[in-house]
Amino acid sequence: MTKMLKAISALATMLLLTASLLNAQSTSELFSQAKALVKEKRYEQAQVILRDILSKEDNGDVRFYLGLIYSWNGQYNEARKELQELAKTRPSSLELINARYNVEYWSGSYSAAIDVLDRGIEAYPEELDLQLKKAKMLSNLNRKKEATLVIENVLSREPNMFEARDLLVFIKNSNLKNTVSVNGSVDFFSDSTDPWYSSYLQYSRKISIGTLIGRLNYANRFNSSGYQLEADGYLSFWEGGYSYANIGFSPSSIFPDFRCGYEYYQSLPKSFEASLGFRYLRFAPSDIILYTGSLGKYYRSYWFSLRPQLRFKQGDVSYSFRLSARRYFSDPDSYIGLDGSFGTAPDFDHQNIDYSYLKRLKSYGVRATYSQKFAKIWVATTKLSLSRDEVIKGVYRTQTSIDLTVSRAF
Repeated sequence: MTKMLKAISALATMLLLTASLLNAQSTSELFSQAKALVKEKRYEQAQVILRDILSKEDNGDVRFYLGLIYSWNGQYNEARKELQELAKTRPSSLELINARYNVEYWSGSYSAAIDVLDRGIEAYPEELDLQLKKAKMLSNLNRKKEATLVIENVLSREPNMFEARDLLVFIKNSNLKNTVSVNGSVDFFSDSTDPWYSSYLQYSRKISIGTLIGRLNYANRFNSSGYQLEADGYLSFWEGGYSYANIGFSPSSIFPDFRCGYEYYQSLPKSFEASLGFRYLRFAPSDIILYTGSLGKYYRSYWFSLRPQLRFKQGDVSYSFRLSARRYFSDPDSYIGLDGSFGTAPDFDHQNIDYSYLKRLKSYGVRATYSQKFAKIWVATTKLSLSRDEVIKGVYRTQTSIDLTVSRAF
């Protein structure tokens, strides 16, 4: 009887070991399949496999990888859930700390990113990369003094850390409150219309609640020239929202004699941003009111935006839509952009022109933009636009525009 029990016990042990090995092999194979799918950018299929594994066993490596996939795919709430669950058992994992930081950074949650980094710095006080990341987040939150102190601490321990030096220079330059900009542009037409020339001189000043801008515009078109004075304000009175306001005056017939506008921008969950506003232009004795808004999305180093514009007049509705995309590089002033627009209302590039005599204007256009910061305090921005516009019902012309702006901060 004793021998039989021993035999049964040995057999049961062997069966359990075999099942465990088979399960481990199955998990390993499925994990490899998921990684292969990720290399092909097939994130959803990989997530299904990893969730299936986790439904059968609590595997930390699988959960970590699932959290990474969620973050790469912009599913930040799902990524937080998985990585925070894993942090209960791996609170001091440097790899996990960096992964959680990336989620908060990519989603624009800079305060939450600092909380993650603080826990990492407490566990790894010699890990200077964590402190450098904290300085970046403080800078993004406009907490420049705190960011400077963190960087100076890093440089006191590693004087030759060039990334820290570059960040310190960037923060000091970003503290420059004044910027002067000079712009020039020319528009060429496929018909007999003479080229249009325009330029402006602009001064902007950072204040505690935003930025104030003054601008003198000049234009030469329709065999006439003139000037316009404008003022803009980008003002934030509470976190998560800011306002844009504009006002302008001109004695010249080629500009509206008065213009104004307002738009409110609000941050939304998942790195979205929405706005709503209007523009008013008076070309005596007529006037134009344009209603506008936007829906934008930030994704890692990219920004996407859709902007509609509506005009109501005598029971008729004219409209335009602009779709924009930008890819940012080392700083907010360095990027490439592409815009596409279409519609029956004048877009923002033509708001200083009186189109009120047109019954209905159709327009299709595309614009490429390249902006680059250089020598720390200079920014050059160039734009190339091509549009096909209806100038009289059924009659179209092509317009090619070249625009260059150079700015210097001080």
